[in-house]
Amino acid sequence: MLFFTKTLSWIKNHKTLTAILLFFASLLVIAVVLSLLLKKPQVPSQPAPQELNLVSVTPQGNFKSIWPSTPIVFSFDQPIDENSIRYDVSPTNQTKIIFDRSQNQKSFSIIPLTGWTENKDYVLTINKNTASVDGVQLSEDIQVKIKRTFPKPGDPEFPQEIPEEKY
Repeated sequence: MLFFTKTLSWIKNHKTLTAILLFFASLLVIAVVLSLLLKKPQVPSQPAPQELNLVSVTPQGNFKSIWPSTPIVFSFDQPIDENSIRYDVSPTNQTKIIFDRSQNQKSFSIIPLTGWTENKDYVLTINKNTASVDGVQLSEDIQVKIKRTFPKPGDPEFPQEIPEEKY
């Protein structure tokens, strides 16, 4: 009881200091409560992919097509950063890239502006600096060899009617 009486007496004599201490104690309590309320639950994170992987190339090798400007479609396991793509076509052929936004940016097509010359071997090289939107790069250059041949009558690719070209 004596302690309580002396404490009350001290508080009456030091009102300003007491008010300051109570103010900071209140701020500390509010900060602790807010940090507990706003704390986000820990969600186990998936490890980031270590490299970008090619899933498929369509068509590849020797392919039959009536279309000289058949697109060569590259599909990856992650969305691609459009600005990171560096590629080469040998022998040189003017080309453009079109992204397939419906595939979550995981695919793009290389389309020849002057067409793939019939029975000519081409090598398409995607540079290893090509990266996903998360900055994950290919581990090495990708090389794909293609050759377009014109289908012959009786081939499944030979149309009954030759429609207008799509690209």
